[in-house]
Amino acid sequence: MRCYSQFKWTALGVFLIGTALITGCNVDLTGVAGGPTGLDRISLTGPSTVQVGDTIRLSASGSPSGLIGFLFLDPIRDGKFTVSDATIAAIVRLIPPPGDTTSVASVRVQGLKIGSVQVTVSARGKSATHPVEVTPASTP
Repeated sequence: MRCYSQFKWTALGVFLIGTALITGCNVDLTGVAGGPTGLDRISLTGPSTVQVGDTIRLSASGSPSGLIGFLFLDPIRDGKFTVSDATIAAIVRLIPPPGDTTSVASVRVQGLKIGSVQVTVSARGKSATHPVEVTPASTP
């Protein structure tokens, strides 16, 4: 009976430590056999206004489909960013440094002229949009 009790607590400890290690690391499993093959959803976050001539940063991340989605964040590095009107705002892709496995996909949106646009990110059959209002440049 005592051996069973020790085994139960050891197995529980290994499970808890493993879960803490896995959730504490931002692991990209998209290329791993048995890893997530799709996305449950994508989110695109950041400021909603930018002045003409200035830039803002938007970041995309996703949740993998299935049970693994509760434990991992998908950095959406294969995301394609577009803007609804390229005369109002431009997309400037930010590429993470070599070896960076924790960054999510990010872009800079540069205000070109006054107006409103929708920035869209698409990956693996899912997409998300974020409204951006381009306002006049402030004068000093």
